[in-house]
Amino acid sequence: MISDLGRSMGYCQPGGQGAGGIIGCDARRVMRRILPLASLLLAACLIQPTQDHGGFTVSPARFFDQAQRLLLVPVRVPDDVRVSQETTASIDSAIAAHAATLGVEVIGAQEYAAIWQRLTEEAGGFFDPYTGRRDEPEFEAAVAQLYRELEERFQPNALLYPELIVVEAYVEGDLAEWSGTDQRLDEPVEPGSAVLALTLAMAIDDIEGNELYYREAGLVILDASEGWIPHDLLREEPQRIGRAVETALEPLVNEARDRTSADRPAPGSQTK
Repeated sequence: MISDLGRSMGYCQPGGQGAGGIIGCDARRVMRRILPLASLLLAACLIQPTQDHGGFTVSPARFFDQAQRLLLVPVRVPDDVRVSQETTASIDSAIAAHAATLGVEVIGAQEYAAIWQRLTEEAGGFFDPYTGRRDEPEFEAAVAQLYRELEERFQPNALLYPELIVVEAYVEGDLAEWSGTDQRLDEPVEPGSAVLALTLAMAIDDIEGNELYYREAGLVILDASEGWIPHDLLREEPQRIGRAVETALEPLVNEARDRTSADRPAPGSQTK
């Protein structure tokens, strides 16, 4: 049986469940309704496949002015997709490593997860054991408390929301392409057939819910028969995770590096 904590944290499949917290759309949607200071953007939750894969949604200068203290949120996994804790931990770790190069103060995702786990345990869970339905008022109160504690303890001025989303890949022959990546299929599919794939979406909002950055990067084709990720592929090709995180954050990392280079004195120059 899946525990209340497991369901509320995104562990929605038996076996290698994904880690995550009430991250992504759930928390952001609730915060949009109940905390004006942190009315986190709902639009970013209604993610649709894009052609340009996003990037800065404000000027880089404004981004770095408004994201000096960046709080990482654990990656959110769709309820109907099975992802191992090893995979989600690898994604969170890769995000933290890249965030550390941005020249801003970074607050680790474990801080968010620890507070939410405590609040969930104190509430005794949010799901009715008989109906399986979530107690929305109690859930929303816990979300509000979560963000109050985050603000009181860490004073973040931006939050990074990573989320795994399911998109439809474009297929020609045995090659599937989506979200800036591609993967060979075991065998060609009929023209017009739908092939679903998993994409890593990164959204960064300021504390008032204004989107500062959004970009997505393809991760892996889903098993068409079950809608689950083939675990063996991610284990055999772990570089897919690193590549997806790198692609999703590439414009941000490059801009941070350019800003650092611009601030560094040229070789042979003297500072008066």
